[in-house]
Amino acid sequence: MNMVFRSQMDLFFSFLLIFVIMILALLSFFPVLQIQISSKINIGTQIHLVVILVCIAVFLLSTAFTLWTFLSIRYVFLDQFLLNSRRAF
Repeated sequence: MNMVFRSQMDLFFSFLLIFVIMILALLSFFPVLQIQISSKINIGTQIHLVVILVCIAVFLLSTAFTLWTFLSIRYVFLDQFLLNSRRAF
């Protein structure tokens, strides 16, 4: 008989997930912050818009993949062993 369990979110897990998403946000939007702070970089508004859109896309994709990986953990207790699957790939 197989028993299937999903992981539960406790306080530490929630803080870890928020911390990882904040690091992803910092890394994703670092080019935008660098362009805004530095007055030496003079790029056009269209290129600036493209940089912002690419940074938003990178942040959304990396956050979605991280949430998918963290929240889809599944434990299957088989007769002889424990199977841990994440379903990311």
